[in-house]
Amino acid sequence: MEALAREGGAFDLDGDFRGVRVEIVGVKKCEGDASVVMIRGKPRHGFDFELTLTWKASFAGESEEEEDVEIKGTIHVPEFSRDGAADEECACEIKVDDRKSEHTKRENACVSTLKKRCESFLVETLKKIDKELFERASA
Repeated sequence: MEALAREGGAFDLDGDFRGVRVEIVGVKKCEGDASVVMIRGKPRHGFDFELTLTWKASFAGESEEEEDVEIKGTIHVPEFSRDGAADEECACEIKVDDRKSEHTKRENACVSTLKKRCESFLVETLKKIDKELFERASA
């Protein structure tokens, strides 16, 4: 998951929210397992993880008097598994720490954009893990 930060884990929002930078900053939790087993003489592979990533967004204040604002939160992926790779789906929950009503529109834009970008990135990552385990099982 560290690859998320290296492979496009930071991006700018478009439209009304230009100047807002969103970035995946770390892996808070990664638990689960991956395996290659023999069943009736044939190798089978599988994996199932639970992930929690941390993110932040920063943007300039709306007026010259307002300081720059930073939003932080988490991305929770309850099931990061081979089934997701096969179905090309990977659901995630995105939360904002310490929400502030004056930043609701920008917080929501960050969450919406993160959801779209993370889900597609996570599906591609699932496919890579599945392919690597398949290759190991076939060797």
